[in-house]
Amino acid sequence: AHDQFAVTAPAAMATVKSAGPTLSVDNQGNQVVAKSSRVEFVFDKAKGAVTSYKVAGKEYFYDGFGIQPNFWRGPTDNDYGNSMPYRLRIWKEASANFKVARAEASLQGNNAVVDVQYALPAGNTITLKYTIMPSGAITIDGDFAAVTQGEAAKANVPRIGLRFRMPAAANSVQYYGRGPEENYADRNNGTLLGIYSALADNMKYDYVRPQECGHHTDTRWLAVGNAKSGG
Repeated sequence: AHDQFAVTAPAAMATVKSAGPTLSVDNQGNQVVAKSSRVEFVFDKAKGAVTSYKVAGKEYFYDGFGIQPNFWRGPTDNDYGNSMPYRLRIWKEASANFKVARAEASLQGNNAVVDVQYALPAGNTITLKYTIMPSGAITIDGDFAAVTQGEAAKANVPRIGLRFRMPAAANSVQYYGRGPEENYADRNNGTLLGIYSALADNMKYDYVRPQECGHHTDTRWLAVGNAKSGG
């Protein structure tokens, strides 16, 4: 048997650098853009997703598949046993067919703010607010309005989060959480909190039937970079 307990108070979150060239915003057409000589952030209203995020000329999203809401996950064997993929299919639809109700950019002090609201098939909304700093650092605030009436399935959301694709070269992962094995809420005490490093290729588990895998609970922070370049 084993256990862990805190012996010191949690450290304060590290602050990020915010200074940099002056940002401008553009709300014309299908694209909402915040940019400067250092940063370019593009949200596409038609796709309902961030399609580009560049800092110092480096693109952080692969093939235009940038930040977008996600309410689905790979069903597990238990999920199939209780018909979850059928009962909650509306949330799989909500993760693929976005209806943007509002998307606009503004300057707030030195920062550019891109505010996006989605109208979801279940009848509720989710709002994402991107605050882009002149340095290129971004903070994201989300506000998910729960479904309180109607079908029970609409109130049972498999996941509330974001998804995006990074270039394959960004395969070096470091995180502070439970590991190194995958772990879930119902059995996470079998793993210890720590700082772990791995390659993304080695963080998936080849179950007989493809399903949700590689999860790590109690994760405080995550860093992804290029193992060869160290960036």
